[in-house]
Amino acid sequence: LSLQFGNPGLHTGNVYFVARDPSRTARVLGNTLLASIAAGALTGALAILGALALPDWFRGIGFPLVVITAAVLPFQFFILLFQNTLLGMHEVVAFNLFEVGNKIATVAALAALLVLFGGGAAQAVVLFAVMAVLFGTASVLYCARRVPFRPAFDGALFGEMLRYGGRVYVSCLLSFMVIRSDMLLVNYFRGTAEAGVYSITAQVADTLLLLPVTIGMILLPRVAGEREEAQGGYERRHEDRD
Repeated sequence: LSLQFGNPGLHTGNVYFVARDPSRTARVLGNTLLASIAAGALTGALAILGALALPDWFRGIGFPLVVITAAVLPFQFFILLFQNTLLGMHEVVAFNLFEVGNKIATVAALAALLVLFGGGAAQAVVLFAVMAVLFGTASVLYCARRVPFRPAFDGALFGEMLRYGGRVYVSCLLSFMVIRSDMLLVNYFRGTAEAGVYSITAQVADTLLLLPVTIGMILLPRVAGEREEAQGGYERRHEDRD
C-alpha cells in the first residue's frame, strides 16, 4: 500500500522521460534517489502511525514487524523506480535479471528459512526486509554505473515528471485501492491465517497479468523514443521549408 500510494506515477514518468531524452537520465536518477528516500520515510511514518491509531486493522501483526517493514520502504522505492528506469535506458535484460533474480533469491531463502531452520512469519518479514535492502542498493549502484549521477534535486524536471506521472497515478488510484486494500479487509474480518491464504491467491492473479504488463512496460520506452524522433523530424521538415 505504501508503494502504491506513495509513488505518484514516477515509475512510468521515469521511463518516459529517459527514453524521450537520454541526456536527462542523470538528472532523472538524481531526482529519483531523493524522491525514493522522501517517499519511503513519509509513507513509513504514516504506516507506523496507522498501526498505532488503528490496531484492529493490523490484528495479529506484531508492531515491531510493522516498524521493520516501514524502515526499509526507501529501498522498496529504489527497486520500483530505479529498475523501471532501466527500461527507459533500454536495459531490458538488466531489468529482467533484477526482477527474476530478486524473486528466485527470495523464494530460495524463504524455503531455507521455513524448511531447514524452522522459521515463521516474523522471520520471513525480516528476510523480506533484508532482500529489499540488498536489491534496492544493487539497483541504485547498477544505474549509477551505467549513468553516473549525484543526489541533486532538479525542481523543473521533477515538476514535469510529476505532471506526467500524476495523470497515471490518478487514473490508477481507485484501482489500487480496490486491489491492494483487500488484504487489510480480509485481515480485519477473517484474521491473519486466512489473509495469508488470500494473499497467495492474489499473487496467482498478479502472475496471470505478468505477460500483458511486461509487454506494456517494454513498449513504453520504445513509443516514447519514437515520438521524440517523429517530433524532431517534423521540426526539421518545417525548418527546411523556411
